[in-house]
Order: sequence, then C-alpha cells, then structure tokens
Amino acid sequence: MKNIFPTLILLLFIIGNSFSQQMLVKGNVIDTLNNDNPIENVVVMVLSLSDSVLLGFDRTDFNGEFSISGIPVDTVEIIMSHHNFDDKVIFFMGSNANNELNLINTILPDKSEMINEVTIYANKEPIYFRGDTLVYVADSFKTKQNAVVEDLLKKLPGIDVDKNGTITSQGLAVNKILVDGDEFFGDDPTVATKNLGAKTVESVNIYEEENKDESETAEETIQVMDLRLKEGSKKGYFGKISGASDFQNFYEGEFLANRFKNDFKLSVFALGTNTPRSNFGFADTKKFGLSNESNFGGRWWENNNSTTQSGIPRTFRSGFYFSDKLSKKVKLGANYTYSNNEMNSVSDLSSQYFLPDTTYYTSDLGDAYQKSEKHSLNLKLNIKLDSLTELEIKPKYTNSSGLSTQNDSTRFINEEGYLSSYTRNFNLNSGESQTISNELLLIRKFKKEKRELSVTIKNSYSESKDTTDLYFLDNYENAAALNDTLDQKQFGNQINQNHSGLISFKEPLSKRWTAVIDYYSRYNSNQQQKETNDFNASTNEYTLLNNNLTNDFTTNRFTNRLGLFFNLKFFKHRLKVGAYQRNVSIDNIDINDSTVKQNIFNFLPQFNYNYKFSNSQRLRLSYKTNSAQPSINQLQPVQDNTNPNRITIGNSELIPTYSHNFSIRYNKWKALTGSYVYTGANYNITQNAFSSSVEYDDFGKTISQTVNIDQNSSANVYLGAGIPLYESILSLNPNLNSNYTNTTNFVNNNENITNTLNVSGELEFEIETDSLELYLGGSYSYYSPSSTLAISSNQPYYAQEYFIEFGIDLPFKLRIETEASYEIQSYPQSLDRNINLLIWDFEISKRFLKTENLIFSVSGNDILNQNIIAQRIINDNVIIDNRTTIISRYFLARLTYKFNNTKTKEKDVSFH
Repeated sequence: MKNIFPTLILLLFIIGNSFSQQMLVKGNVIDTLNNDNPIENVVVMVLSLSDSVLLGFDRTDFNGEFSISGIPVDTVEIIMSHHNFDDKVIFFMGSNANNELNLINTILPDKSEMINEVTIYANKEPIYFRGDTLVYVADSFKTKQNAVVEDLLKKLPGIDVDKNGTITSQGLAVNKILVDGDEFFGDDPTVATKNLGAKTVESVNIYEEENKDESETAEETIQVMDLRLKEGSKKGYFGKISGASDFQNFYEGEFLANRFKNDFKLSVFALGTNTPRSNFGFADTKKFGLSNESNFGGRWWENNNSTTQSGIPRTFRSGFYFSDKLSKKVKLGANYTYSNNEMNSVSDLSSQYFLPDTTYYTSDLGDAYQKSEKHSLNLKLNIKLDSLTELEIKPKYTNSSGLSTQNDSTRFINEEGYLSSYTRNFNLNSGESQTISNELLLIRKFKKEKRELSVTIKNSYSESKDTTDLYFLDNYENAAALNDTLDQKQFGNQINQNHSGLISFKEPLSKRWTAVIDYYSRYNSNQQQKETNDFNASTNEYTLLNNNLTNDFTTNRFTNRLGLFFNLKFFKHRLKVGAYQRNVSIDNIDINDSTVKQNIFNFLPQFNYNYKFSNSQRLRLSYKTNSAQPSINQLQPVQDNTNPNRITIGNSELIPTYSHNFSIRYNKWKALTGSYVYTGANYNITQNAFSSSVEYDDFGKTISQTVNIDQNSSANVYLGAGIPLYESILSLNPNLNSNYTNTTNFVNNNENITNTLNVSGELEFEIETDSLELYLGGSYSYYSPSSTLAISSNQPYYAQEYFIEFGIDLPFKLRIETEASYEIQSYPQSLDRNINLLIWDFEISKRFLKTENLIFSVSGNDILNQNIIAQRIINDNVIIDNRTTIISRYFLARLTYKFNNTKTKEKDVSFH
C-alpha cells in the first residue's frame, strides 16, 4: 500500500504532461524554378524568440515535408536553411488557442534575391519580439477613459518616465521617439505621449538603430521608441493656456497651441515668468516640439537655458514650429525662437588653497546681473530624389546680444588667519554675436542589399564682439606701497568658420560581413582679436594702448581622416573592428610673435563586440581612441585679466590629447514583468592631457596656464535594477555608482597629483495605481580626495538625501501632490559649511468641466523657506565651498485651460 501513492503521483504527473498544451509546426518546401519539385534536406529549426533556445528541428524528407511537435507554447522564430538558397525566417506567435502552424508549399528565396521582409503569423500576446524589436500591443493593456499615450506607457512593463521627462526602457534611456517612423513636432516628439489618446495607438515598438553621429567616440547604436498609430489618428489640435501669480511679486504665464493633420504640424508658444521655472520644462519642451531650443554655445549671452537655480530670474520666450509635406517627395520644417532672459544672483564663496609650504584662505562675495536676448531660426528640407536617394538640407541662423555686470569683493587671509589683502573688482560687459550654418546630407541606397553611400557637408560662420569695462582696486594690509588700481576698457572680436565633408560607403562582403570606408575632411579657422586701453587721466578717456594685453591670434586647422571598418553579424555575435588614420595640420599665428606649426598624425583604432544571449539579455564590449584639440582660449598667449586675482594665459604650443576608453556593459530584462538589471564599467586614459600650471604670489593671487601632462585617468563602475512586486504595483529600484579619477597639475612648478574616489548609492520604492503615485527613497554619496600637495585636506566627506513624492486623485475631481527632500552635507574641514536642508513643495488642484480640462490649483514652493544652493568642489589643491542666493518660499494660484479637438480630458505628465 505504501508504494501506491508515489506511483499514483507519478502517473498523474505523466498524464498531466501528456495533456499539457504544446505546439506543432509542419509543412513542405518546394522549388518553384523546377516545376514545384520538393526540396530535400532543408534544415528547419524552431527557436524561442525570448532567449534563442533551440526548441526543435527537423530535415525535409524526399517529399520536402517536415514536422516538429512537442514545442512549448511560446513566440518562436522558425529558420529554414539550405545550401542552395538563402534562409527563410518566419515568426510565429503561439498561444493556447493558436498552437498549430501548417506551412504549405513554402518557397525559399534565391541567393541573389534581396530580402525586404520576413513572414509573421498572427499573434494574440500582449508583448512579443519581432526580430530585434520589442513590441507592445496597445489594446492588450487596459487604460481608463480619455487616457493619453502617457497613461498607456505607464502600463507597459519595463517602461518608465522620470520626473525630468526622460523615458527609459528596461533601464536604458530612449534616445529618440518617433510616431509612425517619422518626426512628430520636433526631433524628439514625446508630444504624442502626452496628448494623443491611448486608443489611437496600435503598438509601441522599442528597437536599436545605428547612430548617425560622425564623431569618433559616438555610441554605435541608440535606442528608439516608435509609436505606431491606427489609421486616421494623426489629425487634430491641442494646447493650453495657463496663468499663475501670488498677486505681489511672482508670476508665471504660458500659452501653447498645436495643430496637426497628417503631415502638417504647427506649434506656437509663449512663456513669461520670474520664478525659478524660467523655461519650459523638459517634458513641455518635448511635448510642444521645442526640442530645437538648444544652446548654440560660445558666449554666455547665447545660452537660452538660463541657470534658473543660481539666482533670481525673469524670462520671456516665444516662437513657432512648422512642418509639412509639400509633395510626396518634399518635406519642409521650420522653427523660430525669441528669448529674453534676466538674472540677478548673490554668491558667497569660501576657498582654501594648499601650497607645499603654507596654506591660505579667500572669502568672495559676489553680486551679478545678466541680461540676454536671442533670435534663432532653423529650417529643414527633406527631398526624396528617387526611390533610393534622399537629400536633407538644414540651414540655421542665430543672433544674440547680452549685458552683464559683476561686482566682487575678495578677502585674502593668511595661514594664521589674518587679513593680508582686500580687492574690489567691477566688470561691465556687453556683446553680440551671430551664427549662420548649413548642413547637407545625401543618402544613396542601391539595389544590392546593405550597400549604401552617404555624403555630409557642413558649413558655419560665426562672429562675436564684446566690450568690457574693468575697474579693480587692490589694497594690501601691511604693504600700502603695493596698492594698485586698474581702470581699463577691453575690446574683443572673434571670428570662427568651419567647413567639413564626410563621404561614407558601405559594402556587403558576404552574408555575414560588411565593410565601411569613409573619408572626412575639415577646415577650421578661429581668429581672436583682443585690445586693451588703459584710462588716460589727462584726457579722461581710454586712449593708452596696453600692448601686453593686446593681440591678434589665429589658429587654423586642416583635418584629413580616413576610416576603414568591418562589421560581422553572425547569429548572436555582432562585431565592429577598424581604425581611423587622421592627420591634423595646425598653424597658430600670433601677430606679436612667431607662428607655431604642428603636423600631427593619429592612428585611432576601435573595437566593438556585442553578444546577444537573447533578445532580452546582452553583453557589450568596446575600445575606442580619440584625440581632442585645444580651444582658442587655451591657445591665446595673452593674459585674460577679467578677474585680476585669477589671471589666465593661453599656451600656443599645446598639442592635442590622445585618449583610450575601455567599456563593458551587461543588461537583462523581462518584458512581461518589467524587471531588469544593468551593470557596466568604463576606464579612460588620456595621454598629453590638458591640465593647469598655477603660480601663486605671496598673497594668494594666481596666474594659470594650460599645459600638457603625461596622462590623466578615470574609472567608473555602475549597477542598477528594477524589481517589480505585487503585479508591478510596487517596484524596488536600487542603483550603485563608483568613480575614481587621477589627475595631475602644477603648483608653483611643483607636481600635484590628485586622486578622488566617489561612491554613491540610491534605493527607491515606487507604488503606482490608477489614482495614486508614491515614490520614497534615499541616496548616500561618499567622497575621498587625496592630493600630494594638500595632505591636510585629504579627509573624506559625504552627502545624503532622503525624498518622498506623493500624488493622489480624490473625489470631487481633486488632486493633491507633494514632495519633500532632506539633504545632509558634511565637511570635516569646515563645520560652519555643513548643510542640513528640508525642502517641501505642495500643490492642491481642482478640475472643472465635463472634460476636466479647466484646472485651478494652489501651490507652495519651499514652504519651510530653507532652499539655497550649496556646493563643495575639490579641484587639485583647492577646496571651494559655494553658496548662492536663490528664490525660496513663494505661493502661486494658478488657472489652466487645456483644449483639444476630441473634447476629451487632457492629462499632464505626473511629477515622477
């Protein structure tokens, strides 16, 4: 009797397995070129699409027939292979109701035939892979009435949108967002995710594509999200009008409107505010197609994105975006932006300097004002010349102007704590600049698959002029004879022009190997003119030319680069190996001195290897080299005395750097559950690295110059994960990051080596339901600096932050949102600079109308009135503690109206 129960259990197990659901794949293969004769010995393999595990295989018999049974229910890839034909690939989305596939009279492609597509058999699963593309079937995920695409994305396992608007998939950033494979209100149009209805989306596709960045260090691929819409969904309008005020000091106002129909898109916007929110947030920038709102670089007044967290701002911005298909072959895009920004800031900066034989301190109090104005116009023309050739033209124009004042007072304190010197520095700077550029891209494909020719031509010209009034008082406590005054007017003019061309040709060598050869040529000329006039007391004008601070310096560079790379694509392996050979001819021309000529050859090898364990598990290895050129400010051999306490001078004999970068990255995810893990490491060595040589006088004033050193190095290790619990209602997100840097500089001709270790970790809990969001977590960062000349400063310090964010929808169309963070910064050397901040923001809102698109809210920013900017910086032999006054506590009453053509509820992105 005692043996009956084990026997019965075994019998039930066998019976249960015999009736468990399995799949059957069968069929036959024929040769249509030979009277439909059957093909014998065709290898038929069935692989699991999620992990590439072989589930079964067979060979066709004399009649060309095959049959593979006992396959577990799964999404599978079926590969048919024969030595006389190209492979045939079929995807079958199996399910309990769809468990048999009969492939009758299957035809294998001829070896010379170009394959444009694979066969996919209907699926009934919510998530599956189509080749390397992860596909979410939108209708498989339940969303509430009037939901937008943003609501849908929150329902998709493994997709996340953080509080800055960055979208990630399985822990990796999404670099580009498309709608039906095309741009939609800008280059990165997450506008669709915030406004289009969830029911308009057929599927959400995630895949990787080749990175078009032409720089030597660019990543090989980027991650793309493509929202595939149902027929007739891309038409309508949407927008919002919002105004907020405390009826005393602060205000915010914005207007955004968008109209789109098929390929026609038009967006207009305006924003005016004097709160820290002096720009459209990341989400709104993407939402309303304002992604071309980028800084063109150069002068401070050219920066559209005011550093609103470092002072008290005032901003007005407006513009439009337009895009339309003028014909079947021509598409035009245009956008214009006007911005006017002001900023007042007050800073308190304390520094400690370590020298081989002494140490001293400085205390800086600064009062600054900036005002900038900018016009920017961008055009984009796409022309499809024929079925295989496309042309893209992108002209741009910007015009910027600005005014700034800086009033600083500095106290120099010696090692014993006594005042040795006191200075006052006043700067008044005004300037203007303009830039015009054009980019032309021609892509030619061929009938032979994977063969491609691309030509890129870029041209740009920019000119900037500025005038600076400098007034500087230098007083010495015990050496009055050294007291000095500077009263100068400085004029600057900079002209920069760039002309470059890139020709790239891709040729398939075999089914597995592809070769890419490219040639890149660039001419860059950068001229910087400086003139300084001292004040002439006899004429009461600035007529005394200061030859020591006057120069006309030009750097001309001519670059030629030839590259050859080979790409291998074989089952789970992806390999790219090759190198660039680059020559840079440099002329540094100093009108007051001789010309420095350099002719530099670089061999820049690269290696990239990807191993694809499965569609959801990958390992990547890479080695890259690069060479960087010095900037004109690093080369200009004339002193910059904008701050006479910290004079800088260029070095016209600088040579380019040469860097080696090694990286490894591993990631794994499960699309159905949303769980993921990623880890990786980077190591960088820079030879002939740019560094500084600083000379200190007896009171602590400095003259610094950029020099080349043997090498700097850095390393980074990181780890992160997403762990969903309780059917993904709760998510646990830990991450760990560690950085190490090794740098060298010179202090009074003494070598100073600085090693810095930083280890940080964060743990976050997320709870999300249809009406509630809760984010709770904390982070800890540990810093350990070590300097050979600043031994007494080699003490670690740490920073901690704990945060909670909470949002809930209540009855009567009410919503409450609040967030709080508690920050701790501890510095052993300066206890008076230790920081403990508790920042608390709160908002309550009420929705009106049937569509709930009229919203009234009351919000409080920094309710406890504790917000400041506090930061510690350790740079070589200097410790800097900086505090800046910013807007802290204020309250706003806000009224917002959102509108769209569907008369449905518009939804904002949540605060996380």
